[in-house]
Amino acid sequence: MKGYDVFSQRVDIGFGLFLTKREIHERFNALLRGMILRAISGDEASATTLQEVHRLLRGDLYVDPPPGVARVIRSYHLMLNLSLVVQPTNGNTPAVINAPIELNEAWGVGLSDVYGWAKQHWKRGNTLRSLTIRVFL
Repeated sequence: MKGYDVFSQRVDIGFGLFLTKREIHERFNALLRGMILRAISGDEASATTLQEVHRLLRGDLYVDPPPGVARVIRSYHLMLNLSLVVQPTNGNTPAVINAPIELNEAWGVGLSDVYGWAKQHWKRGNTLRSLTIRVFL
C-alpha cells in the first residue's frame, strides 16, 4: 500500500467515538502542554497528574515503543524536567513554552544534571520549546 498513512487510520476510543491516530496524537499533545503550563503556574493537581503520566510512560506499559513514539516521549520528558529550572523572563507571562525564559539557579537545587544541560545549551531569547530542542539534539 504505497502512500498509506498509518496516522489516518480510525481508532475506536470508546463511547462510540472514532478518531484518527493523528487526532489522538494532537489531542494528547495539547493535553500534555496544558498540564505542563498549569503545573508550571503552581497547580498541584496538574503537577501530580504529570508525575503519574511520567510513571505510566516510563513503566512496563510501553516495553518497546516505535522509534518515533520513543522520541516524542523523551522530548516531553526532557521538556518537563527543563521546566523545573527555568522561569519566564517577563514575570507576567505564565507560559514558558513560547515565551523567552531565563535560568533559575535556585530551582535547580537537586536537579543539577537538568540545570547543567539547560545552562550548557541556553541562549538569550530561548523559549522552553527551543531550549528542549537544543538539548535534545
